[in-house]
Amino acid sequence: MSTVSVTERISQSRKVLQTVGDYIGPLALFVFGVALWYYQAAENLFSFAAWGTLDFLTGLVLFLSKDPEENKAAPLPLAYGIICAFVVAMIAKNGTLSWSWVESVCLTGVILGVVLWLILKKKREQYAVISFCTALSIASVPIVISTYHNPQPWEWWLWVGTNTSAAIGMYLNYPWRFSNIASWLFVAVSTVVGNIILILTLRPFF
Repeated sequence: MSTVSVTERISQSRKVLQTVGDYIGPLALFVFGVALWYYQAAENLFSFAAWGTLDFLTGLVLFLSKDPEENKAAPLPLAYGIICAFVVAMIAKNGTLSWSWVESVCLTGVILGVVLWLILKKKREQYAVISFCTALSIASVPIVISTYHNPQPWEWWLWVGTNTSAAIGMYLNYPWRFSNIASWLFVAVSTVVGNIILILTLRPFF
């Protein structure tokens, strides 16, 4: 088998993985939103609203980047951002809005992340993604706390789907260096946060 043939097969396999990664997580999130139309929502509205905003901004920065590799990483956060708006609407329709000092502290962290992006001029894409992903981690605190206190085991498939997308993104963007951090940091944060929530969601079975 020629080297060219092997290279082409590897390239085709990566394209298939990229497609699977770009679709499975957002599809799981969309189905989750549809499910919330029929069931009482126990999710934290703040986390999903902040996630959606930050996901969309991260995707927008990657989409507008001049680096082709960063452009390839844009569809997943853009899709999450758009679909999160639908999920937030379903939570607002069937859930209750709770606000405490945790949400206040996290909102401050999210705002600081956006401000940091605005004031940093050099290496804009790298620092923008770092700022947004830091804010994304902070915004995840309320849902981690609420999942710990009130786990919803039926949601396991949502986190498996989103974790699969994130894991594929991590694999496709290896090696992980600061020079290409804008391409892999979003999926890295998504992998860590998603697995924490998955473990807490399944806690009743332990």
